[in-house]
Amino acid sequence: MNKSKVGIVVLNFNCSDYTIACVKSIVNSTYDNFICFIIDNGSSLEERSALENKLHVLFSSINCSSSSLNIQSQYHETDSFYTSKVVLIRISNNVGYAGGNNIGIQHAIDNGCDLIWILNNDTIVDSQALRFLVAYAGLNPWAGIIGCCIMDYNTQNIQCIGGARYMWLTGKSYNFLSAADCFSAEHVIKHLFTDYISGASIMVRKDVLEQIGYFDERFYLYHEEVDLAERCAKHGIKLGVSLEARIWHKGGASTGSISSLRSRSVHSVYFVERGCILLSRKHHSFVTAMLAVARVIHGISFLMVGRRDCFTWCMKGILDGLRGALGTRPDNVVARMDVQ
Repeated sequence: MNKSKVGIVVLNFNCSDYTIACVKSIVNSTYDNFICFIIDNGSSLEERSALENKLHVLFSSINCSSSSLNIQSQYHETDSFYTSKVVLIRISNNVGYAGGNNIGIQHAIDNGCDLIWILNNDTIVDSQALRFLVAYAGLNPWAGIIGCCIMDYNTQNIQCIGGARYMWLTGKSYNFLSAADCFSAEHVIKHLFTDYISGASIMVRKDVLEQIGYFDERFYLYHEEVDLAERCAKHGIKLGVSLEARIWHKGGASTGSISSLRSRSVHSVYFVERGCILLSRKHHSFVTAMLAVARVIHGISFLMVGRRDCFTWCMKGILDGLRGALGTRPDNVVARMDVQ
């Protein structure tokens, strides 16, 4: 049996209930050679305390003892070590999806992990999922990044198999598999391939990360997984999908819907648009002008549902992307991106 050591990285930002539910499902996995790194990514003091208290309650309920280990570094305030399986790493400032996961990745590699499984904290893991993913990695050494079957938590419908296709001219993602096809291995082998693995569940080999690098922190939020997959493609590294491994995702199903347009935050709108343009400039600069026009047209949809604020920040995101602006907040552009 393949007993590869897996480092599981779960990013938390003011969502302790989601994180606890995710971690609880992880510790119930039938595959036991793992360490779960919870990265508390600049949560409020109240939420930090809530997360720690809930972790104590969780481990007490499953008869696991907890202890503490303090470590100082340039990134972290304190590391709290709970069991041999779970480590809480607290970061003073929110460093984004890429930055937070990169800290977890480094900890996993430093702890001798061969495979890194990056999970959204709003996911619930099937008890067999990790076993299937590790088995797939062992049987398919050509697969540098591995996805799984992602189910919608509320509807039980399939969100995607592994990931999706990315349209460089529009900046949109599409899943071409129907629900009826998703569990047909023959259909998937014939019709799939995804351009990227969904950021909700990404398993990546340590040697791949050492070859192509970690997540690009210049994106801050959104499009990091597309960039990672594109770098893999340029190095001849292929993507794989374990059809047997399943997780349930509590978010993402309504992305792009009218109700989603009405409820979007200006923060998310800005980073989606900026990241979309930055991604194009980095990998396919010859289509960036056409992409920008497509994103402006998309932005008009916010006006159609009465979200002038989102339209304004959509335009700002597009413009900042075109000029290579970076920063951790829409109103705090601090640098420019060198796409070379």
